[in-house]
Amino acid sequence: MRNKLSVLALLVAVLALLAVTFAVPKNQKPEVVGSVYARVMEARTLRCAYQVWPPFLAKDPNSGQLSGVYYDLLQKIGEGLSLKIDWVEEVGSANYFEGFRTGRYDAGCSAITPSPERALVSDFSIPIGYAPFYLYAREGDHRFDDNYQKANADDVTIMTSDGTFADSIANEVFPKAKTVSLPNLTNGADMLEGVAAGKADVTIMDVTLASDFAKNNPGKIRRVVGPPVRFPSLSIALPPGEEKLRRMIDITLVHLMDTGFLDKILSAHGLDDERVLRPALPYQRPNSRETTEGGQP
Repeated sequence: MRNKLSVLALLVAVLALLAVTFAVPKNQKPEVVGSVYARVMEARTLRCAYQVWPPFLAKDPNSGQLSGVYYDLLQKIGEGLSLKIDWVEEVGSANYFEGFRTGRYDAGCSAITPSPERALVSDFSIPIGYAPFYLYAREGDHRFDDNYQKANADDVTIMTSDGTFADSIANEVFPKAKTVSLPNLTNGADMLEGVAAGKADVTIMDVTLASDFAKNNPGKIRRVVGPPVRFPSLSIALPPGEEKLRRMIDITLVHLMDTGFLDKILSAHGLDDERVLRPALPYQRPNSRETTEGGQP
């Protein structure tokens, strides 16, 4: 009797093992629940959110066609990884990362600066460059020249925009000053126009956008004499916890830096070293973008 029970138990165990072995077809890919990387590789598509901030990313108001540094960069990343880049949603600084939580997009594909607060809701690629931010005032206003701390006073008003890096800088560097914050999806030109119109004393802006505004609106604003307030890095935003996705993007960016493609993109859009500082390559001398033959210093 015991022998019969032993044989029966063995038979049941063998049948259970066979059922598990053949339940899933051999060519079926395992499902990774919640993995953005797995979804991207399965669909061969990277869904991008984006924020308009020329010349890093521009949008034609009539056709809706995107252009700029990040557009060219992401198309090249897609080409290298055999991924389609799908520009699915325009966002502002205040809601830039919401889609990571809801799964609406896989990356923030426009100029974005990491910060401790943003690290709570997003991961970031390695920097593609560093953009100097200066203080800007109305034309003829020299109160803050060579003395930024004069702007850190309760009788000074700083123009910012919800969720922008300028908003973070204002709170950190000029905590005593009042702020006037424009709503989400406001562009930098509106902040500069607010200063020119007397709605605020100063604003904090990257040199590229401010220089273009001054060129198109002569006599309205001026750069306050002094060094950059900050040199924020420019990255690609990625969902938190997606290590494989981040590594894939980082490796591709390193390749584009090594081959000189990234520098060509920035230069093609008028961004020289004064407007966007390039990351130093490991085989270059400090303060030099050239090496001797063979890469030896």
